Amino acid sequence: MRRWIRFIVLVLLVSGLLPGNVLAQGSGTACPVIVQSALMMAGQLCAGTGRNQACYGHALVAAEPQPGAAIRFAALGDLADVAGIQRLTTHPLDPSTGQWGIALLKLQANLPDTLPGQNVTVVAFGDASLATVAGQGGAGALQEVTVRAGTMVVNEPSLAGMPFAGPLGDTTLPALGRLGDDLWVYVQLPDGQRGWVMTMMVTSDFRTLPVVDATGQVVEGAGGAAGGAYVLTTGLGEPPCAQAPNGLLLQTPEGAPEVALTFNGAELLLGSTVYMTAQPSSATFNGEMTIAVLEGQATVTALGMSVTVPAGAQTRLVLAPDGIVASPPFPPEPYDYTRMLNLPLALLERPIIPPPPAEGLAGGGGATGGGTAGGGTAGGGTSANLIYNGDFSAGMAGWTISQDCQSCGMQTNIDPTFGDYLAWSRDNSGASGASIWARQPLGIDMATCRDLHIEFDVRVDWHTLPNSGWWTDEHGGNGEYPVLVRLAFMPAFQGSQFDWARGFLITHDGTTRASNWVPVPGNTWWHYEADVLSPSEWVDAFGNVLTTPGVLTDIYVGGAGWDFVGAIDNIVLTGTGCVVTAQR
Repeated sequence: MRRWIRFIVLVLLVSGLLPGNVLAQGSGTACPVIVQSALMMAGQLCAGTGRNQACYGHALVAAEPQPGAAIRFAALGDLADVAGIQRLTTHPLDPSTGQWGIALLKLQANLPDTLPGQNVTVVAFGDASLATVAGQGGAGALQEVTVRAGTMVVNEPSLAGMPFAGPLGDTTLPALGRLGDDLWVYVQLPDGQRGWVMTMMVTSDFRTLPVVDATGQVVEGAGGAAGGAYVLTTGLGEPPCAQAPNGLLLQTPEGAPEVALTFNGAELLLGSTVYMTAQPSSATFNGEMTIAVLEGQATVTALGMSVTVPAGAQTRLVLAPDGIVASPPFPPEPYDYTRMLNLPLALLERPIIPPPPAEGLAGGGGATGGGTAGGGTAGGGTSANLIYNGDFSAGMAGWTISQDCQSCGMQTNIDPTFGDYLAWSRDNSGASGASIWARQPLGIDMATCRDLHIEFDVRVDWHTLPNSGWWTDEHGGNGEYPVLVRLAFMPAFQGSQFDWARGFLITHDGTTRASNWVPVPGNTWWHYEADVLSPSEWVDAFGNVLTTPGVLTDIYVGGAGWDFVGAIDNIVLTGTGCVVTAQR
């Protein structure tokens, strides 16, 4: 009897039905009481939650229905089908009212129908919002993408693919998936035919599409039934008390196959319990998503790069303003052990005790301003490689492609003996100049860099322009080269962006003046190194000394000119004391 009296008192307390002076003793006193009562209520009310259902565990929780769906989700204990919910929002702790939003979900994800009693347990709590991604209700569902005018649809995801539709005008097409390297999107035409378009021709966000293989079949990490793809948003700053955090807990069934889910464009393969938070970037805040593993392990994939996170560790990913991942996952690092102990673990299907922080992890560069790139130092030592994925072993991860040419393309290749590399080509130019580039943002404070060394391997297969191009001579450009490497800088004082650039040619007819080119043998890999800030190197295409650098903003690699074929690999950029000052 005493147990039930105590339970009723706690319910009255958090419902605001007891006198206010009970809560007026200060948040430090009220917070643990509110939290314990909320967890007790949610555990009792949501004990009967079934597969692909959401339960209203504790006030306040709001549910926005899918278009055309009718749900009842307004009172404690209400249940609703997950398929009918478009967005679920829980309320942060308010010590003055006793409110702390909790919702519990049971998801099938990609678990087989033969395991009806096994589900993914999801607990949303505090200042958290969970939205389903349109068209991601299950594997193979359609999501629309918008493509540029001139897009060609080909029969296989490679530059060797044969066009069978196009060029298209600016149009929107249903899409069934994307390759894991984010170079191709699998689309469906109005007549029902299916084919591939290059992602450089897609103007809408394609990163929430499921990952498919070259035959169009969904592969691991593509999400599952009853809503496999979500966008999570959690509140900024610290909660009113440590016992009432914000975020999301996920726990997969013990002994079941690994579960594939997609959050914010990152693919998660789980056999574990994880805790997640996600704050999108803004004009004044560099946002990130954090995935901490409390048991088992999790594999996190984004932008073609995967990391496996053990128990006691976490990974972080930069989030764009739209909440979608804008970086690959950082290497695993130890998590905040105290924070893990304050999570609402009592609501999980099976009890767990978070392990101490994992040891022996290298950690990663900061996702927010002030971190170092790839472990680079801010002190007196030489930095690690400031280029992410400079050997293209992770495909195009970390790089974005831009072009102003029509009959050109860029992709990563695998050579049986040489390994991964980036290649590009252009044909049918009609003797008119154009270019294609892969860009990676850097944000390196050159005031801290006492030297800067670059090296890479290049290969020029052929080029039809016989020199560096008239445009450079007439307009002070960097040269029209089949392989060109550019480091873009902002000056230390007022002024416009300028470049350090080097081009590579098989032959030069001597009719143009630009001198920033290097002769290389055709169809052969050639290693190049330069101390960029040395007097002999710190000059423009005509030998003029460059201005004082302030920030190294970007690196560009690619080709320009008429018809050409080029490639690059093993890009390494290092410097003494170099440190990242802006979000990459």
